[in-house]
Amino acid sequence: MLDMNKILSQKELDKFHKDGFILIKNLFSKEETGKLRSHIDGLKESESGSEKNGSFLFVGDAVSKNLGNLVFDERIMNISKQILGPRLVYFGESTIQTGIRAGRGFHRDNADRENQKDPDWQINNFPIIKMGIYLADHKKFSGGLKVRKGSHSIDDFIVDPNNPSIKNQEEGRGKIYNIPSQAGDLILWSMRLAHSANFIRFKLLRNICLPPKIENKVDKYLPQFLQSKLPTERKTFWLTLGAPSPELDRYIKYYIERGDYVEHWKRCVDNDELLKLASTNNVEIRKPIPEYASLQLN
Repeated sequence: MLDMNKILSQKELDKFHKDGFILIKNLFSKEETGKLRSHIDGLKESESGSEKNGSFLFVGDAVSKNLGNLVFDERIMNISKQILGPRLVYFGESTIQTGIRAGRGFHRDNADRENQKDPDWQINNFPIIKMGIYLADHKKFSGGLKVRKGSHSIDDFIVDPNNPSIKNQEEGRGKIYNIPSQAGDLILWSMRLAHSANFIRFKLLRNICLPPKIENKVDKYLPQFLQSKLPTERKTFWLTLGAPSPELDRYIKYYIERGDYVEHWKRCVDNDELLKLASTNNVEIRKPIPEYASLQLN
């Protein structure tokens, strides 16, 4: 039976703060993940989105896709509050993607990604987290999330006066790791963590973990039958939550100035159901742009 009041143990919390991520096993049932896959299949026939590098990203947040109960799921809320504190902020950053995106590379999602002297790196516990539900078995198959352990920490940075061209998103001291997530698991990571999408597993040597740049070459030159490809279409759900803080304010400002999230925010939802879900869970709804939800479809 699933534990709707699931919370992390102190050991799990310590691991999250040390590594910058945690894999929470079997948070969702087979029935729940099956329904979510079916729901996403249905969306492809009726919703707008954008095709990029072999994958399809739906425009608008998950709430606009009738998945508000997932965004504000009790288990997700409980775990997020353990890490971020009792007050959460949701600002429309939840997304659904299908398919495999071509190309890989380590990157961070916070505002300050390269320079350890920037504001994002002046605090220990960064107040913005991202979560992913990968609706397939990435313990056996390719397509999962690769991370560099501990790269959310300033200790990951390589500072070499003789080599100022080092890109600290792509290179660092942390050990690379393919997260062995399976359908029903939740991956939760710090927004400062360096990560790469769509890792490669091999059929015979599944535990080999390669840098993303090498994986791109492997994908181009190694016969496809040697790779452990997913037997079904890759489907993922991502959610970002923050705690009220200057870091969150800067992150939202950074995305506003980038400009590539405007259409997404316009197609988010702002209605009574959303406000009720947010109020029940002590979540602040923040609307980054005046046009937020101006093109909502429901």
